[in-house]
Amino acid sequence: MHDPITVLSDGTIKQVSPFNGTQVWTVPGRANRPFVNRDLLPEPIDWSLHGRFCSFCEYRYLDSPPEKARLVAECPPKDADNAPGSLEPDAPARHEASHHEASGRGDADRPHEPGGSAHPSSPSGMARPGAVEDASPRHCRSIPGYRRLRHVQASELTGTVAAFRRVPNLFPILPLSYWQANHGLSLDAESRAWRSRYLSEVAGRDHLRFVAHRLALAAGMSEAQWHSLSGESQLALSETFFGSCHDLIIGHRHFSDGATTTDQLASSGTLTPDEHAAYIAFTVESAEDLLRKNPFAVYIAIFQNWLRPAGASFDHLHKQLAAIDQLPVQYEAELARLRKNPDLYRDYGVDYAKRNRLIVASNDHAVAFAGYGHRYPSLEVHSLSAKGRPWELGDAELRGLSDLIHALHVASGVETPCNEEWHYRIPGSDLASPVRVVLKWRISTLAGFEGATKIYLNTMSPWSLRDRVVERLRECSTQLGRLTIG
Repeated sequence: MHDPITVLSDGTIKQVSPFNGTQVWTVPGRANRPFVNRDLLPEPIDWSLHGRFCSFCEYRYLDSPPEKARLVAECPPKDADNAPGSLEPDAPARHEASHHEASGRGDADRPHEPGGSAHPSSPSGMARPGAVEDASPRHCRSIPGYRRLRHVQASELTGTVAAFRRVPNLFPILPLSYWQANHGLSLDAESRAWRSRYLSEVAGRDHLRFVAHRLALAAGMSEAQWHSLSGESQLALSETFFGSCHDLIIGHRHFSDGATTTDQLASSGTLTPDEHAAYIAFTVESAEDLLRKNPFAVYIAIFQNWLRPAGASFDHLHKQLAAIDQLPVQYEAELARLRKNPDLYRDYGVDYAKRNRLIVASNDHAVAFAGYGHRYPSLEVHSLSAKGRPWELGDAELRGLSDLIHALHVASGVETPCNEEWHYRIPGSDLASPVRVVLKWRISTLAGFEGATKIYLNTMSPWSLRDRVVERLRECSTQLGRLTIG
């Protein structure tokens, strides 16, 4: 194989990904272009909307489908005195039209919230705290400083403050109906029991009817058609939530602690290393749970869209987990190359980055470096473990991976739109493939040249990216976990 990076006489850098063949050119001078996100112009925060800034905020838990699980911090967050439990039971629901993120699209193609429907901001029993089932699936790992609550009832949502929530995506890439029609998937016994418990409460039925109403109108049903359905038929539309194969992991804060302006959002980089480790561990166990419960899923796509230029519908921290039933063409191409060279990831991963002075940071369990062969300036974190899937990593191995991902988010900054993409050994494959996470800075727009040639113009060389990030990590070293910079 030819060297993936070629530097020409004029300074142009041509790259070819050794994993999938993507061609990338970096032209001198383009790395100096500014890339501040103009969507984040600072304005004073309207604190009268506290807890209701978007559908993912804590006073709007009922905007989401039934909650699969949550992490509750043993020490409440700093704004716990403003937690949803302090909202008066009969307080009016003040919220804008809002919808869950689906497949990387923005809000422009989202339907508006059903007109005239009552938002069940305080259905019967809503104020009753503490009766949350505290049981964990057998595959869960210990997450220090947090307790895990599963299948939270609608009447119990405000009994605790969720540091992180796992909820179904209201607009999934592949809904339950897809899996039912094409594979014959049905709800497992645990999900059926959860649905029965949810329906046993007035609060649960109110919540399911409200969310099913939104979903039905989004699918093209008219108000008249909705109201012509029997109560049972309306509730039957909620089955999809209990068999969700596309989930979200949502953070607690909308703005960072101490924020005064709207550009001071709570991102992955504003979490503490311990908070980020809990976020990662919760994400990983949830991904394994999706794969375990769906025998027809061949892979779980794990990703995070930060800010609207990167495909986010809300500027509120969340990850996505989407089950898919076939391998993407890109993965098939990587597998074919890996079969030809079983040492592909060793030769052109961490070792290649070291030889070419691209290392950004490292610890005992993972290495971060400036990537190459990517359409956008990209940072990669590769686990050093021989285990190829995230849920197979030991606690220390996963924490090491988390600390480096967190460090790269800190260095990237809140204002940089980015995608966080997870890659790992494909289930059923025994070829060596490390757990690796790619952070892509979405600071340019693909245009006609890329579409016509499939040659992508990356605005920043791997070395410019490496120098920029290393400098930033040194400036922010007190905010980071244990790692060696550079």
